[in-house]
Amino acid sequence: MALLFRSTLIQTLTKTTRPMLMTMGSTTRRNMSSHNKETDEEFDHRWKAYFERSNIDGQGNNAYIFPAVALATVACAARHVEEDMFLIAAQKLGSLVSEEDLNDGRVYPPIPKIHDVTVKIAADLAKHLYATKKAWNYPEPDDKEEFIRMQLYDTSYEYFGPKIWQWPEQHSTARTVPSVDENISLQS
Repeated sequence: MALLFRSTLIQTLTKTTRPMLMTMGSTTRRNMSSHNKETDEEFDHRWKAYFERSNIDGQGNNAYIFPAVALATVACAARHVEEDMFLIAAQKLGSLVSEEDLNDGRVYPPIPKIHDVTVKIAADLAKHLYATKKAWNYPEPDDKEEFIRMQLYDTSYEYFGPKIWQWPEQHSTARTVPSVDENISLQS
């Protein structure tokens, strides 16, 4: 990302009711600043002047996109990860943001829903991989979302402590066993 956000674009953006600037790459001072000698404080001041905040979060790709792309790639046994997969994932992610989320000021679905969001994005990617003959896991599943869910690692475990067995009631009383001498005499 070679300084795609120029100050004229940012100034225009700030005139909207709810300005939003998103990149699907990791936003850092290095790629957001053309001022090589700019200090962190100068950078923060310049961006805070536009958005009244200095924390710039560019982790949507790490939290939502990459896990879904990786899940679909592994589940479908795709041999390559291609650029179109990231575009499809980003479009699907955008479609999963509800009106309620937008009204609450969210631009991504809430984190508690991230598991389901990842599955839905990966299922869309699986459809694409099979449609474009880039998937190598055959036979092709009919229900892509269920197929993706079946690939997930289940992190819910049963109790790891020792198993407690209930001794059967009929065997809880002692029985008399013949002595060795009696056993020998019975066999002869």
